Amino acid sequence: MKKIVSLLILVACFFSVGFVNNQKCSAGSVSWLLASTGHDEYNKGHYEDAIRLLNEALPGLNDASSKPQRQKALCWLGDTYAVGYNNYEKAIEYYNQAISIDVRNKYTPVMYSDRGTSNLRLGNYEKAIYEFL
Repeated sequence: MKKIVSLLILVACFFSVGFVNNQKCSAGSVSWLLASTGHDEYNKGHYEDAIRLLNEALPGLNDASSKPQRQKALCWLGDTYAVGYNNYEKAIEYYNQAISIDVRNKYTPVMYSDRGTSNLRLGNYEKAIYEFL
């Protein structure tokens, strides 16, 4: 099943990016499609699939032009661990990585809030207060 989903994503990328825009399907666009599909799986409550797809996407989101997408994918991994598995330590690790990419991103305050909520759940009240201020 996992191979079928990955194959479908590649085919969709070919037709949506490669054909319509008359461009080659780049590694970054495939990776972003994987990350977006992972986020969709998270929204459906399919946390294991979300983590797998998001982790598959990350290696292709390493260049400078993919920084915003990498930041979102890391944040979505944090959300998945926090909401799906109550693994707040792991969630904080991903939020830290996401925030370190660009602290001026318009979504960074949400990441601070998510990290604060995870700290609150862990009983790290001083850290949580710092995040919310």
